[in-house]
Amino acid sequence: MGYWSFAIVNGNLAEISYDEMKDGSRKLYGHCYVKESEYKTKREKKYIKEDTERMRFSWRNKKYKYLGTSPMRYTTGSFKEFMSS
Repeated sequence: MGYWSFAIVNGNLAEISYDEMKDGSRKLYGHCYVKESEYKTKREKKYIKEDTERMRFSWRNKKYKYLGTSPMRYTTGSFKEFMSS
């Protein structure tokens, strides 16, 4: 089952997609950059504010590096791994 959330990736607002693993970690599969102006409702703006405070990543050489302060663990995966699960 896949999940998505807002995050800051390389200093830009993005939607990230991930799966939660049995050990409690999250496996990241990808991201896409979005504009905050695309989201109009109070609920969407609230989610952006809450999610981006704790989820910050850098993306380099096909790997994510977690820059946030949350104790949550993140790992990266490939599209091939995602399709086989």
